[in-house]
Amino acid sequence: MPKAVWRYFLAQFLYTICLAFVSYGSTLYDVSYSILTGIILATIVGICLWSLKKHRIIWLHITIGLGIGFFLGWVAYQGLTKPLHLYDWIGISEGFILSGSGVIVGFAIPYLSGRDRMLAKTFSTLWLFQAAYRFGYPFHAYSDLWLRMNWVVPTVLCVSAFTWIGWRLRSSVKMKASAIPRMN
Repeated sequence: MPKAVWRYFLAQFLYTICLAFVSYGSTLYDVSYSILTGIILATIVGICLWSLKKHRIIWLHITIGLGIGFFLGWVAYQGLTKPLHLYDWIGISEGFILSGSGVIVGFAIPYLSGRDRMLAKTFSTLWLFQAAYRFGYPFHAYSDLWLRMNWVVPTVLCVSAFTWIGWRLRSSVKMKASAIPRMN
């Protein structure tokens, strides 16, 4: 698997473990959340660049992806009551990066093959779902149900994607192993 994907897995694991032991709403939580989310978003950018390695018109796809992300962020911004709280800005920013990255990696799918194509499809889908959730968060941040679901939905999305990747990689290894002739 590409190093960019391993870095993303590690960043998600670190995020989950570290924030599980920090009290929500505390200053330590806010700082930890911001730093760890920044690391995750940086690894997402790394996966975007990895997925575009075989492209000839990289900048066009990056421009279109970020343009779509910016437009969706602008629409979300227009629907919120001003002035925005820090968490509103974080939700819009995450949604912008996730949706733009999902589109960019989606553009890369036709240029990839095998395992790389499966990874790109999975990450594109994951990030577009996460972007939809992140754009919705500022609108419902003060709802008790949404706050409780915030501890579940993003984690379930990531675990589902990682499980799918693991299952697909495992099944491809099994298929390769069964194709090897056995000596009696």
